[in-house]
Amino acid sequence: MILSLETLQSHHLRTVDGPFGKIADLYFDDHAWIVRYVVVDTGGWLTGRAVLIAPSALTEPDDNAPEFPVALTREQIENAPGIDEARPVDRQQELGLADHFGWPAWRHSAEGLPLEVARKQSAEGDPNLRSAADVVGYGIAAADGEIGSVSGLLIETADWSVRFLTVDTGKWLSGRQVVLAPDRVKHINWAERRVEIDLSTEQIRNSPPYQGEPPGP
Repeated sequence: MILSLETLQSHHLRTVDGPFGKIADLYFDDHAWIVRYVVVDTGGWLTGRAVLIAPSALTEPDDNAPEFPVALTREQIENAPGIDEARPVDRQQELGLADHFGWPAWRHSAEGLPLEVARKQSAEGDPNLRSAADVVGYGIAAADGEIGSVSGLLIETADWSVRFLTVDTGKWLSGRQVVLAPDRVKHINWAERRVEIDLSTEQIRNSPPYQGEPPGP
């Protein structure tokens, strides 16, 4: 099932003992274009506390409710190590999450294959792990100039891959919405909040339209 980031952010989790928390963001690998973590706002008296959940713990959402069943208890999520969303996720946090939930500590290679994370002391953040919510609004730099901005991401929940970026081709006012495959991205300049695309402005403008529904295969 392909869902937009905006739609995913309307979904809650259903733990083994009832509804709990809400999806706030996704952290994805900008080389493999795979979601590595779902950021969950635990809500309630812990409002504002963010916890990372591996997407492999989630199963396909219920058609009748905006919920993702998750094979975890409320207590497991409540007691998980929290994160500071203003700072990069470092390896020690990843290892702490793996230890808490009993997950293997891994990250994706550039080919999308899982790699074991070395169990060593490190405060280094992963330079390829990025917030999906942050990239929304980044400008689009085509081969021959600038055109619009990123308006969203479309995620395949079967394997949690980023299938498409949605782009508003307008500059000052809302323009035509189109979709671009991630393999068209040459580079993401995080310092300048810009996504560099290997297409011309005309090619981007004439890309498949996006009207709220994912494009066909």
